[in-house]
Amino acid sequence: MASGTFTKKHTEIAKGIAILLMVYHHLFVIPERIGGNYVSLLRFGSFDPENKIAVFAKLCVAIFLFLSGIGLYCSLEKETSLLAMYRKTLKKLLRFMINYWIIALLALPIGLATGFFQLDARTIFGLLTGNYAEINEWWFVCLYVLILLVAPLIVSVFQKNRLSRKVLAAILLAAVFAAVWLFDRYGRLNPALTFIADYLHYLLSVFGVLAFVAGVFCARFDLYRFFLLYSRRATVLFNLLILAASVALRMILIKDPNSMRLDFIIAPLFVFSSAALLYPMKRLSAVFGFFSVHSTNIWLTHTLWAYYFATAIVVLPRYSTLIYLWLLVLTLLTSIVINAIYHVVMKAFFHLDTPIISPKADARLFHRRNIT
Repeated sequence: MASGTFTKKHTEIAKGIAILLMVYHHLFVIPERIGGNYVSLLRFGSFDPENKIAVFAKLCVAIFLFLSGIGLYCSLEKETSLLAMYRKTLKKLLRFMINYWIIALLALPIGLATGFFQLDARTIFGLLTGNYAEINEWWFVCLYVLILLVAPLIVSVFQKNRLSRKVLAAILLAAVFAAVWLFDRYGRLNPALTFIADYLHYLLSVFGVLAFVAGVFCARFDLYRFFLLYSRRATVLFNLLILAASVALRMILIKDPNSMRLDFIIAPLFVFSSAALLYPMKRLSAVFGFFSVHSTNIWLTHTLWAYYFATAIVVLPRYSTLIYLWLLVLTLLTSIVINAIYHVVMKAFFHLDTPIISPKADARLFHRRNIT
């Protein structure tokens, strides 16, 4: 039976599932964005299961946030001061942003050549910060950066430490959100501050922040152990029921493709049940682990291929399932190139040999504990 602790391998399984859901979501949730002239292999008359699955696949955002909450709690839980926690978190943030900047810099000349980008201050500043409105799917860059900046305060509230430190962290956290809310409401009165207000607004994504907090909460109280029963058969049956219930709950209750209102509850159920089921399946879990290694690059590049730079190439296979597989191939090949560049950059400037998107770095960023 799998370990009672949510490990690095469990995280890789969940991340692999999440990135596969993300690609499916963006391909088929609004078919018109890729032309809509492909042949659906699942459609029955007016019923379009692909679109239904794509709406469900929006859960991927909450899964990534939930896993980030688990990983950051376990990375920071033993730190004895907020300063030490911020030092470690800012290192993670720098690594992530370097990876993102490489992708943005690779996209810039392509976008200029196609006319998608204009060489002006708005484009450059937007690409540097991740807040470039024309690439809607990069909104998560802004949210992830802001969550990393408040993560030490959130972790401190749940950390096993003195009550006085918990209270201080809670007060600071409340002050941060209050300040962001006030700036979002009144800062826009000054046009010069609109960009900052737009950026900070992502921290007011309540259900996204709750998904991250859910990860911190589940890590703090080690809730994964409740998904492992006294026997393998009981565990399989129990988690099949939980997985089916979580899928059905979201598909029945959430029709809006942009909604995340229940995902902070559904994502933990989906992640823990699917991880418990797949953990013993060595080959299948290895496949998800492989996609996990490339998940950041796939996330940041798949819509560049599908929506903005190469839609005609993406839809070449014509049939929906083949288009999906073809896009995965294109983004995986892109990820290999990005990782090679990242490796060179980190080695040259930071004397590090390990790229951010690698099994070792992935273990550092999203690990539960070093138990297998």
